[in-house]
Amino acid sequence: MQEGLSTRRLAKGNISRKPLRSFGLIFLVACLSALLFFGTHLNQSLARGLNSLSERLGADVMVVPAGYKANLESILLKGEPSTFYLPAEIMEELADFPGIQAASPQLYVATLSASCCSYPVQIIGIDPASDFLIEPWLADSLKHELPDGEAMVGGNIIGEAGDEVHFFDQSLRIAGRLEKTGMGFDSTVFVTMDTALKLARASERMGANPAAAGAQISCVMIKVKPGIDSAKLASLITEKLSDQGVFAMFGKRIINSVGANLALLSRYINVTMLALWLVSFLVLALAFSTMINERKREMAVLRVLGAEQRKIRNIFLYESTSLCLYGGLIGLLLGLVLSLAVAPQLSKSLSIPFRSLGLVENLALAGLTILLVLVIGPLAAIPAIRRFSREDPCRYIRD
Repeated sequence: MQEGLSTRRLAKGNISRKPLRSFGLIFLVACLSALLFFGTHLNQSLARGLNSLSERLGADVMVVPAGYKANLESILLKGEPSTFYLPAEIMEELADFPGIQAASPQLYVATLSASCCSYPVQIIGIDPASDFLIEPWLADSLKHELPDGEAMVGGNIIGEAGDEVHFFDQSLRIAGRLEKTGMGFDSTVFVTMDTALKLARASERMGANPAAAGAQISCVMIKVKPGIDSAKLASLITEKLSDQGVFAMFGKRIINSVGANLALLSRYINVTMLALWLVSFLVLALAFSTMINERKREMAVLRVLGAEQRKIRNIFLYESTSLCLYGGLIGLLLGLVLSLAVAPQLSKSLSIPFRSLGLVENLALAGLTILLVLVIGPLAAIPAIRRFSREDPCRYIRD
């Protein structure tokens, strides 16, 4: 009972002699680990997306043309191109409201899927002198002020620094690329207000967008003074300027709405994962119990031949750990495929920002998944092993 009856060789022999049973256990563990990895990855990515949205959408109040609230949300959350304009004198009108600490205009121009444009995207013009949202983010990738005629592109835009893109037969040089945010900003091109206005007029000449004559602003991002109620200020601006076709929205309302959807989705994911873990544990316990019952006579012979009770226990534990390891690795690959293919589409359909985990986070999650699977497998087998250990092996020899 040396090498031929070693714990490792006996356990591997037991796995190979029952391929159908072994495959079933591996498949069960693979499904468990895949769902664990996928569910946790989805939860974490959605949470990262919400944090990114909160950081990039730090405006307390956003002023848009009446009827274009949904368009602005689509630009910010999904990057769906849209063009609209506010009255030219809106900045002067807003200056009369005492609760405003800072106001920065933005100009939105939607490009086309046509020969005039490299690809359909949202162009956002910003004013570097007054911007308090986008400019600090751009500074992480661009060490100097964004000049006219150049553009910073989102993470999903094709092109590298130094390349040229064409919109409405106008050429722009890519100054740099921005890190992904999981928001509509990933499909956005950022330029200066002068460059955006030039593109807007070029689009007007081509009949692509509404008339831009005299219109230089699409949206105004507002930061309120300390102690001022942002929601009340938004209502006041809407009330005072509604006759000019102006609507002011409470900026945090978008974040709160997305956060509520995310909390609901996370709750469903967590409940589903908990139920799956419970069912999987019970099924694994039943499967290992059946496996041990089938082999009681075989193990009893080993006991009679001199194998210690601890050795029998180690054989079962080695076998269950090996099956869980194989299943866990297969499940990780399946979970990774689901995370890369399904999770972004799910977040897009629910209009929730999604920012996928990085390499380090994915490796940590993979390690945690394998660790949990390697714990739950042997734990499920322990009750059956303990029952067998308390029984008299001679009974099975006599039978």
